[in-house]
Amino acid sequence: VAQRDQRRGHGDRKSVDIFSSSSSFFMTSSTEETNQDLPYELLPANAGINISQWKIHAHKCSMLNSIERDYFSDKVGIGSLPVMLYGKNFLEFVHSNGSFVFQLNAIDAMQGCKLTGERDPVLVPAANLWAKKKHGEDVKTLAIDHDWTFTTTYRGSVLRQGNPSQEGIEPTTESIPIERLKRRDPILWYDELTLFEDELDDNGTATLSCKVRVMPSCVFALLRFWLRVDGVLVRLLDTRIFHSFDSNYILREHQEKENTFEKILQAGFLMSSEWQLDPNQADAVSSYLVTKRSVTDKIYIDV
Repeated sequence: VAQRDQRRGHGDRKSVDIFSSSSSFFMTSSTEETNQDLPYELLPANAGINISQWKIHAHKCSMLNSIERDYFSDKVGIGSLPVMLYGKNFLEFVHSNGSFVFQLNAIDAMQGCKLTGERDPVLVPAANLWAKKKHGEDVKTLAIDHDWTFTTTYRGSVLRQGNPSQEGIEPTTESIPIERLKRRDPILWYDELTLFEDELDDNGTATLSCKVRVMPSCVFALLRFWLRVDGVLVRLLDTRIFHSFDSNYILREHQEKENTFEKILQAGFLMSSEWQLDPNQADAVSSYLVTKRSVTDKIYIDV
């Protein structure tokens, strides 16, 4: 059943950065009426939408309790977990062919926090003092099995026939169609959810969240990892997912950006306490960050 009243109009999209994670972009749509009913059906409690050949839905739960955290820790093989862990949350794209699923979930995201040696470790300002203090002393070294900042390499989970799969994924030079996303198309369904969040023992913040919006002809989602280690660096890992309902693949664009506090301040950005409390702090500082990696791939639905 078409639900015209689900369209949301919140300002002029022309002034909004489509790469932003702010709700204003994801919820911006046309307020103009259309004479054509749109072929979609909202799920109960506005939990998702059936459209074209897809069921796109979000599952939200409260944070894990202590028993669930122990089980989760054993499952992912990581001893220390984020304080605020929404382990049952996920965003899912289920194709009607019965075999293909694309998912953004907390369990697989935490798997991506394991140490791989690809990045230099992030040290808090007091780290050098600790190192000097323990030098020459009989101090036990703890085995660390994860990145303490919870930086994750996660870009989403592809399932085929219910099993994780890397089939049908290939690099591409094709880009997400920016101008198409700037169009004033009605938004049929929008949602956002947090997968985990941690204040890093009062040294900053680390958050993994995702947002999604569905239009009559396509779907666009953003998985964002945001890291701020006060006095040290900020890091922004964005994975954007785009699918046109008339195509046989999903475009996935992954970009990694970061910079040190020192260089950001030298460039003229004021890293004030007000900025640190701003829910859109990542968007505010994004243009001052240096791109470290950018890759785009196609995920074919049928292989």
